[in-house]
Amino acid sequence: MKIKKDFNPKKLFELLTPVEINPDISYLTDNQKIIIDYLIEVADIIDEIYLLQKNRDNLVIKEKIRALNDPDISLYFKVMSGPFDGFNDNIPFIEGVEYNDKAGFYPEDLTVKEFEDFLLKRPELKDDLISPYTVIVREPDGSLKAVKYCDVYKNYLQKAGDALMKASELSENPSVKSYLQALFAAFQNNDFYNADIRWLQLVDNDIESIIGPHEFYDDKFMGYKTSFTAFVAIKNRTEFKKLRAILKLLDTLQQSLPIPEHYKKNIKSSNSQIQVINLIYAGGDARGPIQTAAFNLPNSHKVKSEFGSKKALIYNVIEAKFNTILKPIANKFLDEKDAEKVTFSAYFNFILMHEVSHELGIGVIKDEEGNPKDISYFLKDLYSTIEETKADVMGMYLTFYLLKNCFITDCSFIETVVTYMMSLFRSMRFGKENVHCISNIIQWNFLRKEEVFIPKNDNKFSIDLHKFEKVVEKLLTIILTLQAEGSYKKSKDFIEEYSYIDDELKSSLELLVSLPIDILPIYPKTDENP
Repeated sequence: MKIKKDFNPKKLFELLTPVEINPDISYLTDNQKIIIDYLIEVADIIDEIYLLQKNRDNLVIKEKIRALNDPDISLYFKVMSGPFDGFNDNIPFIEGVEYNDKAGFYPEDLTVKEFEDFLLKRPELKDDLISPYTVIVREPDGSLKAVKYCDVYKNYLQKAGDALMKASELSENPSVKSYLQALFAAFQNNDFYNADIRWLQLVDNDIESIIGPHEFYDDKFMGYKTSFTAFVAIKNRTEFKKLRAILKLLDTLQQSLPIPEHYKKNIKSSNSQIQVINLIYAGGDARGPIQTAAFNLPNSHKVKSEFGSKKALIYNVIEAKFNTILKPIANKFLDEKDAEKVTFSAYFNFILMHEVSHELGIGVIKDEEGNPKDISYFLKDLYSTIEETKADVMGMYLTFYLLKNCFITDCSFIETVVTYMMSLFRSMRFGKENVHCISNIIQWNFLRKEEVFIPKNDNKFSIDLHKFEKVVEKLLTIILTLQAEGSYKKSKDFIEEYSYIDDELKSSLELLVSLPIDILPIYPKTDENP
C-alpha cells in the first residue's frame, strides 16, 4: 500500500485544534462510572461497524496502515473513518483506492435506474430494500437482496450487546436499564423501534447516551441507509430555564411558520424534549472530522409521530467550537467592536433552535397511491441537504420570533444576526461532501443575491438589518414548499442554483486558511490519542 506523495498527514493539526474532552464525572456513583466504561467499549465496537459502512474495504486498509507504523497517518485515517480526505472533496490519500458513493450500503456497480427498476419489478421486497437498517447485496443471478444489519454486523453487535447487558445489570435507574436492554434486543433482531422509545423515556438519569443506526448522511447514493453512531454523555446539571419555556411554545412556533395554507394540513405535531449534555466519548458517525455539537433523534418519523423526539445540545463541544473556531473567524472579518457582537449566548441559541426546527415544519406527504411517506422517501440523497438548510433558516426565523416576544433575553437581534453570519463562514469550510457545508453555501448565496450581505473593502461585508428578517422568511417558505411538494427535480434545481462558490466568496474563505476548521477531541478515557 502506498500513500500519495503529496499527502501530508501532519496538516491535520492545522485543520483541527486539539481540545480535551474531560467533563466532571465526580458526582457519578461507582456503578455509573463502570457503566460509562462499558458504553465506551460499545462505542469502540460501533467504530468498527462504521468503518465497514463508510467503505467495505476499510478494515483491511486499517491493518495495512497500522503496519506502516506511522501514527500521523493512522490518526488521519481514524479521524476520516477511512482513506478519503473529508477536507479535500473525499479524494483518497492512498494510491489505487477510489471513492464510491455506494459506501458499504450497496453493490459498487449499482445504478439508480437499476435500483428503481428493481423496486418496481419486485414491490414485495421494497420495504426491506429501502429499510434504514439493511445492506443491499447482489444475488448470484444479479438480482438484489436486502440483508439486515443484525446479520451483516452480527459478530460486532453480539460483542456490543454483551457489554450493554453488563452495563444494564449495574444500572440502578430502571429507565436506563430498560433502554440498554432494549438496545441489546435491537442488536439481535434489527428492530430499533422499542429502543428508540426507551431512550425517549429516560427519566432521572445522569447518563444520557444514545447508540445505534440513526443518521442518513453517509448514504449519498439513495439516502435510505443509516450509519451507526454512539454518544456517551452525561447531563449538564446547569438549569436552562429557557429550554422549558421553548418546549411549551412548540405548537405556537409551528403555527407561526410561513407555510402555504394548502400545505398546513401536513405540518407535524410537536412532542419534544430538550437536554443539555456534556460529551465523554463518541464513536461511529459521532466521531468524524467535524464534531457534532447537537443532535435531534430518533429520525424515525413513526417514533416521532407517536412519542416525539429528543434534542441534545452538547455543551462542552459547543463551548469549545465557539472559543477556538468561531471567535477567531469573527476577529478576521469584523473590527473589534463588531466582533464583540459574536456571543456565546447567540451561538448556543442558534444551535438550539436549529435542533428544534428539525422537529417542526412539514411531516409526511402522500405518494402516488395515497400512502403517507416521509419526505426523505421523495428527496432521497437530497434530503439531508434540504433538511439541514431548513433547520438553519427556520432556526433563525424562530429565534426572531422568540426575541420579539421576549422569550429569549440573553442576546440581541444584532448579536443573533452577526453570530449567524460568522457561523456560515465556519461551516462553509467543511468540504463539498459535507451537507452542512453545502447548506451554508446555499444560505450565503441566497442572502447575498437578495443583497442582505453587502460587500465592503478587504473582503468584508455589512448586513442590511432591515431586510434580513423578511429575506429569511422568504427562503424558509421556499424550502418548506420544496419539502411539501416532495419534488426531487425542484429540490435538485434549487440546490444547484445556490450551491456554488464564486470568486467573491472564495476570496473571503481564503482569509481563513490559517485558522483551524474544527476541533479534534482528545478523550482521556482512551490511549489512542495524539
